[in-house]
Amino acid sequence: MRAHDGDMFDDEAMTLSLRAALEHHVDGLKLLSEYQPNTRKTQRENWRYANYYEAVLDLGQEFLGEKRPKGVWKKPYRQCFRNSSRAVFDHGWAYVEGYAMSEHGLMVEHAWNLTPDGHVVDLTWRRPEKSLYYGIVIDQETVSRLLVYHQVFGIIPEDWRIGAPLLKEGLFIPSTGLPPKEESWRS
Repeated sequence: MRAHDGDMFDDEAMTLSLRAALEHHVDGLKLLSEYQPNTRKTQRENWRYANYYEAVLDLGQEFLGEKRPKGVWKKPYRQCFRNSSRAVFDHGWAYVEGYAMSEHGLMVEHAWNLTPDGHVVDLTWRRPEKSLYYGIVIDQETVSRLLVYHQVFGIIPEDWRIGAPLLKEGLFIPSTGLPPKEESWRS
């Protein structure tokens, strides 16, 4: 047990709740894909993952929220991908993307950082110490290459633009390299 501003949280039970919620979402998506006629199952038969929930569950890890370090200020709400991407270059922290559960039990797609000694830094949420996280740590070089390539923040949400290498191979950059940049989707 760990104290949080007078409240007591059972860290193990909260972590199990987050993992159970993610697994529940994966099971639901698998059921939906079985009953939808236009899922193009043949295209995905050789893919490593059927969906992003499954990829995050397999490649990700659990993290407990912590208060931000002294002198590190909260950044704007609803800009977690931007806030966390910038921190990679401003502070040298690792970038993590996946899902997080707030103190209210709401689970959302989210991005945060890890310090070199493994502490969670969430620049977006007001009380990250009352949250749980489950995500994939992404190295600085990959973050840099994909930010320049996509010209938008967020790595997992943009995976489809380069042929879904995360789903196909479990990689953020395809084993064949980044495809030629197409500008048609931006116009």
